Amino acid sequence: MQEPTLREVFQASWKLTWRYKALWILGLFALLLGQLGMFDVVSGVFKGASEESLLGIGEHIRYVFSPSTIQEVGTVLNYSFESWGALAWLFVLLFAIGAGLLIVGAIAQGGLVHAAALSMKHGLKSMEKFEESWHAGARHVSAIVVLNIVRKSIVFALSLVVAAAALAASVYGSTLSIVIFLFVFIISIFAGMIASMLTFYTVGYLVVEEKDLFGSLKHAWKLLRNHWVVSCEVGLVLIALNVVVVLALIVGMYVLVAPSLAINAYGALIGDSGLAQMGTSIALVLMLAYALIIGSIFTVFVTTAWTYLFAIMHRWGFRSRVHAFFGNLKRS
Repeated sequence: MQEPTLREVFQASWKLTWRYKALWILGLFALLLGQLGMFDVVSGVFKGASEESLLGIGEHIRYVFSPSTIQEVGTVLNYSFESWGALAWLFVLLFAIGAGLLIVGAIAQGGLVHAAALSMKHGLKSMEKFEESWHAGARHVSAIVVLNIVRKSIVFALSLVVAAAALAASVYGSTLSIVIFLFVFIISIFAGMIASMLTFYTVGYLVVEEKDLFGSLKHAWKLLRNHWVVSCEVGLVLIALNVVVVLALIVGMYVLVAPSLAINAYGALIGDSGLAQMGTSIALVLMLAYALIIGSIFTVFVTTAWTYLFAIMHRWGFRSRVHAFFGNLKRS
């Protein structure tokens, strides 16, 4: 078998994504867990380093220990039994909704991985294969949920570490504190990337190879260790593609919303509040629909690309373009 290039892998992923639009349904649900890529890691760490994040931490601390909060806590403790019962039911309902969305997202994520792996062997020729992929995700839903919770927790912890380093650098302003912040920032980016790649390879072994969680994690670590350079290459390429998609999303929203804003402006001009509200409502619906469609398509593409690379790497190997470049330099 001739070793494919990254370009061929991405082309095959896009072909599958665009041809089998039924997978967009899985992509929409998988959005609930975020992409199996690097963009959520980078955005999370950048958010931790932002000024808004530092101010937000301070505001939350001040709010928790403020007199008004203490007074509110005292008011809650004096609730009647019926009020406590209603509050408990509200928490149970919110927890059930959150857990249900998490489970559906995990099933969809596993289903996408299975569908992509299946297409490498046979191609998706009927909706029966789609149903089979959904069931494959359902079989491993608990393990996928655990993996994603751990991944999200790691990214959140890294963002807090970066926020603490950024706060120290802003308070002290010394060269040493800035150097420490940059070091923590870079290490956090790479740690988050490793956690995300390890999560995906583990899901691959779970769904494609039908291994147990700990066996999948062990094989995933070995695969990542043997192909860490090419994994980072793919992660960086997908980050760049994420940026392009975000820009396209912003431009597309402006184009879609322009007619609705014109309706809104005309309604305000003639004093028709109903027409103005209708324009605003149409704009919100179009923006939400467009964002969900683009997000689901790109989620399918990213998951498919990782699955193709996973299948190639753990069966035949995949040579890094960086290694190939320096190898050619040595020979020349």
